[in-house]
Amino acid sequence: MHKYKIFQIIFLTILCFEFSGLNSVYAAKQVISTGIVEERVKDLTTQIHWYKNLKEAEAIAKAQNKMIFWVQMLGDIDGGT
Repeated sequence: MHKYKIFQIIFLTILCFEFSGLNSVYAAKQVISTGIVEERVKDLTTQIHWYKNLKEAEAIAKAQNKMIFWVQMLGDIDGGT
């Protein structure tokens, strides 16, 4: 009886996942062209001043009473990441 319950839970979880819209195949509404992506990355990397030193960013944010937006990623933001 215990194995049947586990099977039931797994089956219902898969069923819910398939019909919930969380599946990436169904969730993707459109594909953005490479040109648009490159333009958006250029805007992001040139219109925002990115601090490379966290302590410096913390000090300036504290002085200006602002929050810090933290982005951590592998690779280069203006590369093929």
